[in-house]
Amino acid sequence: MGILDAGMNDLMRTALYDAHHPVLPLQEPQLNDAACTYSLVGPICESSDKFGRYDGLGELRAGELLAFDLAGAYGASMASTYNSRDLLAEVLVDGDRFRTIRRRQGIQEMLQLEHGGAWERPAPGGRVMAEPVLHGGTKGTGEGIGRR
Repeated sequence: MGILDAGMNDLMRTALYDAHHPVLPLQEPQLNDAACTYSLVGPICESSDKFGRYDGLGELRAGELLAFDLAGAYGASMASTYNSRDLLAEVLVDGDRFRTIRRRQGIQEMLQLEHGGAWERPAPGGRVMAEPVLHGGTKGTGEGIGRR
């Protein structure tokens, strides 16, 4: 088994509908260990945090790099920060050259989105959830709907 630093939050397709992403070692395996087979999983500790079984990766050691090939057109848009995990960088590869097309979003950047606002109580007889109220929109169209 190989535990990767990539997880189901990075590539959701396998968790959602059992898609298979080819995995490539960034260093060619040595001839004598190319027959190794691994079940590759992520670190999230969910039963769906798995990428599948892979042959021909060679003997993997901690710190070795693998690349997911053919992540799909919506790989980045389906990614999430589930379990407060960073959004990964995206790298486009063309032959022997590459470029980063989306930078990594780190935990410090995500924490800046948090807001520790004051606790509030509803008005006497009021509800906790605000009800929609029309603000000059056309009745029945949803146009002009706001929150109280």
